[in-house]
Amino acid sequence: MIPRTRDALNKVLQRTFPHSEDIDPETLDAFIDELMRQRTESPEVWAGDNAVDEHGHHKVLWLSATHARRTPVTSVFTASTACVWVTLPESEAGPIHTALGDVLPQDHLLHTLEQTRERFGARVGRPFARVDLLTPPRRGFRFAPMSLYFGYAGVDDDEPMFVIFEAGDAFGRPGALYLAVTPEAVIEERAGYKPTPMSSPEDWYVGSIRLTEDRREPAILTMTAADERDAEPHFRLYAEYTPAPQIPTHGAIASLVQAALRVCAVQQGMGEDQNIVEELLAETGLGLLEWVDRPDNHASSPEDLVERAFEPSHDFDGFLAELSAEDYAVFTASIAMLLAEVARADGSFDRRERVELDWRMNFQLPSALGDAFRFSSAAQAEYRTLVHGEPSPDGRPFDERLRELAAIVARLPPPLCARYHDFVVDACHHVAEASGGVLWFGKKVGVREQAVLTRIEAALELSRSATRPR
Repeated sequence: MIPRTRDALNKVLQRTFPHSEDIDPETLDAFIDELMRQRTESPEVWAGDNAVDEHGHHKVLWLSATHARRTPVTSVFTASTACVWVTLPESEAGPIHTALGDVLPQDHLLHTLEQTRERFGARVGRPFARVDLLTPPRRGFRFAPMSLYFGYAGVDDDEPMFVIFEAGDAFGRPGALYLAVTPEAVIEERAGYKPTPMSSPEDWYVGSIRLTEDRREPAILTMTAADERDAEPHFRLYAEYTPAPQIPTHGAIASLVQAALRVCAVQQGMGEDQNIVEELLAETGLGLLEWVDRPDNHASSPEDLVERAFEPSHDFDGFLAELSAEDYAVFTASIAMLLAEVARADGSFDRRERVELDWRMNFQLPSALGDAFRFSSAAQAEYRTLVHGEPSPDGRPFDERLRELAAIVARLPPPLCARYHDFVVDACHHVAEASGGVLWFGKKVGVREQAVLTRIEAALELSRSATRPR
């Protein structure tokens, strides 16, 4: 690559990722090579090795994050990266080698247990004996928008007592630290750095994690960014951590290229001035990458541009509290169960159905019915099997489960029953309309999907209380 072209790309990437300093020629050349490769190939995600090192003690988790922006344009996409779990040394910082790559001191703001005590000991307010780090490691390059530190009261404890978020950038450089004094605490702080042109160091970040049932690992991470404290967020992040069965081959440089393409595409959608290189990257991102909702709003209706708050509903909490453990599991997993049956009706689960379901389950469902319908153990298990194309974890025939659900829904107070029915009608329709052919509640759906929808409609008596066609 001639020096003049490299200099131009260097300037573009520095504008695209303002937190980054001067970018070395090796990274620039690798960026071009990977961009050309992604235009012509579909890379494999997994290699054949197990996701542990030769000693078997470095866990690898797969981080899948949905990035959602509703204003001034709609932009929603899901990106993934792999993270490795290591324990920080007590006082002497040094590289930690894993099967996935190296965890290096220069890639992080906290390097040792001793340094963590000095920085956050007073705020934690309790002694802690160990700090673990869950982070994307470096293998030549590093892509690390988020890392997590976990503090433990005892050296051999399994359950963390606090969490520290470490936000970073597309080049693997750390940006800022945010302390949650307990795993349940919500962080609320100024961003403190500028990872993209659409962000500001003065943005207010609000974030939290959800631990797995055994409280040993993170399951869900959420983060929002707003211009002012308590203002409507302009950016939302919902990330899910799952065990990685094998070492991923999807490298950091591939993630860097995709991040640059997406940022340029979003900037173009926002009407920002761009030079010819940025315009080319934007158009490549729109044409090459998968989007839940593209920033140029293709395949989106005008009402999608309306700002919408995705705050969890608590209206069903009282009813849920009165259910037996078995009924609680059935009811909270019901939306995932119903949508899964509709999505599978034609024998496939295509991309449009997948992205629609991802958006609805992670954003609209908590807002409409409550967090339990997405994040209870039963709901997570039901949804995960759908995403991975596996049979339902319940194992019973759908009609048997549907009758059991109908008995629970019949006990709902009328206002909650109407809301539940409305959500089911709306959600099922949007999943089923991907292959529209016949009418259901005034909208076209696929013939096979319609057969499933008719069974759901009869069992739950949707015609009785769904308030309007969708």
